Amino acid sequence: MVKDTRLYDILGVQPGVSAAELKKSYKLAALRYHPDKNGHSEASKQRFQQIADAYRVLGDVRLRELYDRYGTADEGEVAAMAAEERRREGGITPGDLFAHFFGNAQELGSFAIFGENGAASARGSRGSRGPDIKHKLRCTLAELYRGKVARLALTRTRLCTLCAGRGGSRASTCRACSGQGMCSQTKRQGPLVQTWSSTCRACSGSGTIVEDCGTCTSCSGAGYLRERKVFEVQIRPGMRAGSEVVFPGEADEVIDTPYGKEQVLPGDLAITIEQVTPSTRYQWRGDANLLLTGLHVDLRTSLCGGSVYIDDHPSGKPIKLEIIPGELLEPGAVKCIENLGMPRPDDPSQHGHLFVKFHVDFPKTLADSTITAIAQALDADPNVPTPTPPVAAAVGCDEHVLSNFHHDLDTPKRHIHDSTMRRHKRSRLATGSASAQEHTEDEDDDCICSGGLYTDNQQDDFMMGRATAAN
Repeated sequence: MVKDTRLYDILGVQPGVSAAELKKSYKLAALRYHPDKNGHSEASKQRFQQIADAYRVLGDVRLRELYDRYGTADEGEVAAMAAEERRREGGITPGDLFAHFFGNAQELGSFAIFGENGAASARGSRGSRGPDIKHKLRCTLAELYRGKVARLALTRTRLCTLCAGRGGSRASTCRACSGQGMCSQTKRQGPLVQTWSSTCRACSGSGTIVEDCGTCTSCSGAGYLRERKVFEVQIRPGMRAGSEVVFPGEADEVIDTPYGKEQVLPGDLAITIEQVTPSTRYQWRGDANLLLTGLHVDLRTSLCGGSVYIDDHPSGKPIKLEIIPGELLEPGAVKCIENLGMPRPDDPSQHGHLFVKFHVDFPKTLADSTITAIAQALDADPNVPTPTPPVAAAVGCDEHVLSNFHHDLDTPKRHIHDSTMRRHKRSRLATGSASAQEHTEDEDDDCICSGGLYTDNQQDDFMMGRATAAN
C-alpha cells in the first residue's frame, strides 16, 4: 500500500501505474505547464518544477519504492523511519546502539560498499564525493586562435541504471541478519560477556539477497557497469594553455577502496588545455596580445621601405606589412599592429594586438661601388649627423683592426679569420729577411693576435685590449 500519493497526483496517475505510462504522463504534463507556453508566469514555473521533481522520484525504481513505503524519498528521513520501525518491533542491534550513541550514518557521511554479491551493501546515502577525472587536451596555437570542438571518449564506472545498483529486480530480506546487514556475536569469558557486530556474510551487508532468477541481466548482479561515453569539448577562440573545461558530475560513481567497491557522489571531468610545442616565435603578452619575434627584413627594406610578409599567423591568413619609406627600422625594433592578436576570451569578436620584433638582415659584404655610393648619399643627407672625431684623436692614439670571431659567443673555442691565419703562417715561414721582419713588425703594430683558436678568457682579454700572443 502506498503511504502518500501526492507525487502521483501531480503527474495525474495512479500509484500502480507502469513505467511507460508514467513517462508518457510526465511528458504531457511537462508540455502543458512549460513556462514557454504559459508566458513564463510564476505559477507555471512552480508547477513545472513540481512535475520535474515528481518524475525524478517516481521515475527511479529505488526512489519510487522508498516513496511508496515511507512517503518520502529523502534517504535521511527514510533511515530515521526504518530505525524507528526496528525499535518498535524490538529488533534493535548493536549497530543501532552504536549509531544511537555516536551518531547515525547520515551524520557521519555514509557510503555504500559493494560486497561479494556485487550489490551495494550499505543502506545509507552516497555521502562522500569521488575523485575528479583529469585529462589533458593538446591544441596548437592556430586551434586556440580559431577554436574547435574535440571529441573525447571516456570510460568510467557508473551505477547500473536497470537495477539502480541493487544487482537485481527480485530481492528478499536476508534471513541471516533479518535485513540489518550486520550480525551480532557473543563470547563469554568467565563473568564477562563480549558482544560485537560484523558484516553479514550471507548478504555482504546489503540486508537483501537477490534471487538467481531475478539477477540483473545488464550488470550480471554487480550493481555497476563500465560505461564508455563520448564528450564534445568546446574550445572557445582565445582560450590559452592552462584553461579548464569542466563537465560536472561525469566522473566515476563507484570507486575502488581498501574495503571494496564504494558508491560515491560522482566528481567532475576536468579537461586542461595544453599547447602543443609552445612556439618560441609567438609569445603571449597579457590576455590577448601576441609578440612575434625575429621577423626578418632585408637591409634595403629597413632603410627605404617596402613590403614584409607574415606567412605563419595563427589565423591561417598571410599578412602583408607595409614599411613606409623614411620609417627606418633599427635592428630589434618593435612595432604594433592593432587587432591582429588573439581573440579575447570574454568576447571572441574582439582581438588583442600583434607586436612584431624585426631582425634586420645585413649583407656579409658590399661592393666597393656600393660602399662609395652609400657614403656619398649619407654625406649629402642633412638628417644624417656627420661623425666628429674626439679631441684625443688629434693628439695621437693606438690603432687596431677587428678580427671576425665566430658569431656564437657561447662556443668554448673560436676561430680567427682566415686572413689572420694566413698572415701568421707567412710570418712563421720568414727566415730573417728584412722584408719578413718588417712585415712581422707591421702586424705587431696592428695588434693582430696569432693562433687559430682562442678560449673564452683569451677572447675576453682581446675584446678588453689585453691580448697576448698564443704559444
